[in-house]
Amino acid sequence: MTRKIALLAASALLLQGVPAIADDMPLIDAHIHYSHDAWDMLPPDKAVQALRAAGLTQAFVSSSSDLGTQKLYAEAPDLIVPVLRPYRKRGETGTWHNDPTVGDMVADLLAKNRYAGIGEFHVYGEDVEKPVVRRVVQLAKQYGIFLHAHSDAEAVDRIFAQNPDARVL
Repeated sequence: MTRKIALLAASALLLQGVPAIADDMPLIDAHIHYSHDAWDMLPPDKAVQALRAAGLTQAFVSSSSDLGTQKLYAEAPDLIVPVLRPYRKRGETGTWHNDPTVGDMVADLLAKNRYAGIGEFHVYGEDVEKPVVRRVVQLAKQYGIFLHAHSDAEAVDRIFAQNPDARVL
């Protein structure tokens, strides 16, 4: 079992016995990945069962590739909040912003599917000024969705310089 799957399963089991802070307060996980290496070990129906058993009312999911997010969303559209990660596979966290095909991939997926945001993506400092990242920021603006940036303060400032109305997690 990969570390991420083990952590997801352990988190779900631990949360089963945790009383809610308030009965009327929803439990939302804002950062879940269901990437290509998890599907066989934890099929979508079992993953959704684990999330529901943990008491989640919503789960923000982004995956490498996006197919993982789409699998979970198809299984439980009432629970899964789809977020578009600009990676085709693991290992692209440091290179995606240099790949000129990423902008078209993100645009195509946004036109085809429903998303609440773009991310989680990794970008630091002046790399936000690269054409691929600029296009992602523009696409988020065009679609009225948030950006989930795993970044430093300089990168976030640069995102806001490109779009002062951006919503950035």
